[in-house]
Formats: sequence, C-alpha cells, structure tokens
Amino acid sequence: MRKHLIIIKASDSFDTRTNKFVHVFKKYGYHLEFVGIKRHKKLEENKNYQNIKYLFNINQGLPNKPKMILIYLFWIVYLFFHLFINGKYYSKHPILVINFDSAISVYFYSLFFKCTYYYDIHDELALSHNFPKNIKKYLKIIDYKIRKRAKVVIHVDKNRISEIDSNNFIILENSPLDYFNNTYIKPNLKHCFAVTGYLTRQRGVREILKFAEINSHIEFILAGFIQDEELLKSYRILNNLKYLGFIPQNELFTKIKNCCGIFSLYEPTIEINKLAASNKLYDALMLGIPVITNYGVENSEIVHKYNVGIVINYTYDNSWEILSKPDFIQIAEKIGQNGRKLYLEGYKFDDMVKQRFLPILENYKTAK
Repeated sequence: MRKHLIIIKASDSFDTRTNKFVHVFKKYGYHLEFVGIKRHKKLEENKNYQNIKYLFNINQGLPNKPKMILIYLFWIVYLFFHLFINGKYYSKHPILVINFDSAISVYFYSLFFKCTYYYDIHDELALSHNFPKNIKKYLKIIDYKIRKRAKVVIHVDKNRISEIDSNNFIILENSPLDYFNNTYIKPNLKHCFAVTGYLTRQRGVREILKFAEINSHIEFILAGFIQDEELLKSYRILNNLKYLGFIPQNELFTKIKNCCGIFSLYEPTIEINKLAASNKLYDALMLGIPVITNYGVENSEIVHKYNVGIVINYTYDNSWEILSKPDFIQIAEKIGQNGRKLYLEGYKFDDMVKQRFLPILENYKTAK
C-alpha cells in the first residue's frame, strides 16, 4: 500500500515533468496510476503506469486560449465529481497533484474524504494571467487553502516560496534527467540555436524570428507547440529554420545537443515571467551548452553568477550581436562546460527527488 501513488494533472500521461517523477518512482518500486486529459489522437499506451484514466479527450494538442479556458473549467468540475464518486478509493492512496487546475478539485474532495496529497505547483495562477484584482484576490485565497491542506508543497525554485508555505515545502528545480546517463559526451558545437517549449509571442519568438531573418548563416531548430498560425507561416518561409513540432524530450535532446545555445526568453513586463523557472535553463546545463536568456527575469541572475549562458535584452537589438559572431562557438564551449559542471553538482532531477521527496513519501503510511 505504501508504494502506491496516484498522479493527477490536466494533461496526458507523457507530460515531461510528470514523467521525470515517474522515472524515479518506478526505479524505487512504486505502483503508479494517472488521471488526466488525453490531448492527442494517436497517443500510445504509456507503459510507465499500471493504470491510466483519461476523464475526457481533447484530441487536438493545444486549442486556442478561449477553448482552453473552457476545457480547464470543465476539467475542474469533472475531476471533482470523479474523485467524489470514487471517494473511498482515492482516499486510500497518496496523491501527487500537479498545478492549481487539478489541485483545486483535490482540495474540495479532501473536505469530504480524508486524503493525503502533495501539491506540485509550477506557476501561481493569480500571477500567471492578467486577471482583475478581485479575481486575483480570491484565487490567492483558494491557493492558500490548497497549500495549507497539502502534506507538502513542491516548488520549482526558491523564488516561488512565500509566507503561505511556512516550512511545509520542498524545492525540486525543473531540471531534466541526464540524457547521457552518466556517460557524457562533450558536444560538437555548430552555429545553431534551439528554440523549444511553448512558442508564443510572450516568449520571444517574434524577436528570434527577426534575428533569424537577418542572420541567414545561422541555423535554428524549433520544437514545441505553436498556437499562432501567422507565426508558424513566418517560420516556414525561412530556409535556415527547421520546425520539428512536438517531439519526446530525449528525441529533442538528440536533435539539439550540438547547438551553441538554447533560447529561454520571457516577456519581463508580465508578472509571472519575472519568476520564470524555465526548464530550458536546466536543459542547457545538462547538455553542456549555453542558455540565452533576457534581462528582467530571475534566471538571468543564475546565468550571470555561474557564467552558464548569455543575457540579452528581450527586444532584438545590439545586445544580440554576440550570438552572430563567428567566434561565438569558442565562447559557447567554455560557458557550456560551466553549465554541465553546475548540473552535476546540484541539479540532477533523479537525485533531487530521491533526496528531498522520496523520504516524505516513504513516511506516508505512518503520517496518514
């Protein structure tokens, strides 16, 4: 019973951060179940789980923003009633719930059935969108209640910790498992930049496009979701840019491991972006290549402190010039190795989960 864990997230069972957890849990003998949303028609069975329950299907990747809001609202209601109807079952096992849109349902369920849940929170919802002040206020109140009732709150970096959490938290940075599996091969860098993740206007894609247009001698590899069809058409015009769509993480690392940098840009005027705990930073550290980030976000301090990347202005200007110089490859080789060293010293995801989270899960039976 102690080794049984239920994972709940409003996504499919192949979600990147979730599967990093799963890698460690399976290694230590956990029986895993997943409750979520199926987002892709051709999604294969995920053999990492003994049981997967998709409450409903989107079957089209990521719809536009208005539809996504409705989907998440529906998910919150549907998930609560699913938990409530099967109340006794879910109260028997610990739950790892990821993000506010799932945690709110688990919280209200816990008011009716005793359960133990661990709350992995990426971004505070009240700060993630431009909500009216009153809505932000109530979202913060609800989030406070969810955190206080959680057995443990899991943050992705120290910048997200607040007085709400008291001592009831751990930090698991959003870093990857080691793609090289401890047999690291130094990259053979070429003048090519990776642009990954959610490719939106708020994450610098328009600025990167300008940079790519002017520097036709530099290659660009894009991988992830693009919701803006206009942007997608613009990318496809450029001969020096290759768009891969969404691909599994290890396949992505194979494609970009010899790039001389990974872009991690965030529009700094958006409140939550200042705290952005970008997985792209940690991907770059693990691969031993520089991260390209911008002033105005917290991650730029890490980049400066440890010399693991380049910090530029968010808007394309002269600060980007260093990236196009022929000798940038030599610069990238040096600072990339600084990043690999930093990753090994403290950001291996499996080590962090083993040291910080597994001891808490192991105490589930006595803490129940």
